[in-house]
Amino acid sequence: MAAHNCLLLLAVAACLGFAHAAAPVRNPVDCVSSNLLSITGDVYPSTHQITRQSIQERTTVTVAQEFEIAYGNTYKIVTIAKSDTNETYLLYQCGTTKPVLSQIGLPEDTKVFSVPLQAVSVADTTAMYFMDMLGVKDRVSYVTPYVVDPCMQLLSSSVCGGRSSDNAPADAVDGKFGFYKDANASNSIMISATVELGPLHAAEYIKYVAAFFNREAVANRAFTAVYNAYTDLSASVLSYKTNNNVASPVVAWLYYQAKYSSSPEQIQVKFHSFRVQYTEDAGGVLPNLAQLKNVLANYTDVKVNTVGDLVLYNLNSTNTAAALRTILADVDIVIDESYVPGNVSQYTVASFLARYRLNESTAATDFKFLRTQNGLLRLDGTANAMGTTAWFEEAVARPDVVLHDLVTFIMPVVLQAANDKTAPRLVRSLIPVAPSTTSADGLLTLSGSGATVLTSANCPLQRCGSTIQPICPAVYLDCSGKLVTATVERPCPPTNCLNGTSGGAAGRAQATPLLLFVMLLVAAMAATAWRW
Repeated sequence: MAAHNCLLLLAVAACLGFAHAAAPVRNPVDCVSSNLLSITGDVYPSTHQITRQSIQERTTVTVAQEFEIAYGNTYKIVTIAKSDTNETYLLYQCGTTKPVLSQIGLPEDTKVFSVPLQAVSVADTTAMYFMDMLGVKDRVSYVTPYVVDPCMQLLSSSVCGGRSSDNAPADAVDGKFGFYKDANASNSIMISATVELGPLHAAEYIKYVAAFFNREAVANRAFTAVYNAYTDLSASVLSYKTNNNVASPVVAWLYYQAKYSSSPEQIQVKFHSFRVQYTEDAGGVLPNLAQLKNVLANYTDVKVNTVGDLVLYNLNSTNTAAALRTILADVDIVIDESYVPGNVSQYTVASFLARYRLNESTAATDFKFLRTQNGLLRLDGTANAMGTTAWFEEAVARPDVVLHDLVTFIMPVVLQAANDKTAPRLVRSLIPVAPSTTSADGLLTLSGSGATVLTSANCPLQRCGSTIQPICPAVYLDCSGKLVTATVERPCPPTNCLNGTSGGAAGRAQATPLLLFVMLLVAAMAATAWRW
């Protein structure tokens, strides 16, 4: 293996890539030794494979993900099978021989990656938060400038040379995470978590991302924790409503879209996808769509789009204004999803009324959601200075956080009964609105409505990237090169290995003196302050 040859020759600087910083740097501790591989033959023990967890939600009864992962002795086959897109990736453990595609039944155009990935570009913010949860954020070399995470904002800024995913050199990364399939880039990886209908379905994509970093064991634990927190809270809401005969408040999700290209200005009242599940699990109910269709049948500027949302056009007409008043007449809570460029903390109730063409002088009289504390919500509780919200970064990965935020406003008595005082962070209320203040930590907040604006100045260490930590192969007991039996699990030393507990093949092999020397040398190099 090239990396081990470098070590044996003590060509440390060349191996770590100091001479050519643009190229992805392989940490040898990521890889398996051919000596030990000959003993075990299988580098992916069952404890380090993803676990399949069937989730039955009221909106769908499909399995939680539209991806599959099949494990071989030294490789994984990751498949995305959607109605409109198919992708297959072959991931093989570094330190092993690259499989021959034809011999394992894969087409020649299959994208092939040596894992764990070393340096990646992240164009999709949902992938970014999954990486944060997996503890591999240090392997992000280029990132979208729309990111909210302060240290990732710093990385993409001019201070760090503009490490934007938009301009990542082809030879500087070994993986490029984006929303769309890119047949022209051999190292592109599609992540389509947001196409899933249910909140928990999308969250399970943490296992998909984990496969590219050999972090399946971490992903399994993280998803189980998210799943349990979500289902426990939704069960508490349902139990409280049932035992106390509490009515469900009517919740409307609104989205304003400005005119662009050939698409006219419009207001959408959304009924599809995750909104159904979140609303019901938080204790609310959506407006009666069938009833609204009948009532609005004669309004020429109101349509139903292909996913079942109501769409209102010609916003300045009295006809459209009357239709919107009809839709909102019996709504208890409005969730305004629309994008606000710039500082989101400056968006107020008055801003909402102007955007949706609602008469400010009569609005409070016309609509009960404006007469109720927390009756008008936004999904920009945390955002960057451009107005990009953490909703697009964290919400997909943490539906438990989203549900908790929504329960805070839709069914707060449930949390009060549990003495849960956790403050919401992705959802905020515009009512009441208080003057903006700056807290001691430098975060711009809006007292009462909870808006938090993060910038690169909020990155604690103020450095361009992090020290890349090794991910020792799952087959090893720890990062010293020893194997573990299937019945024994011990945690890896935290200074050496971030892979949690390791399980492995039967039998135990002691490392050779040469291998121990190699591992000690690697550990010494990993301990140095290498920054990228």
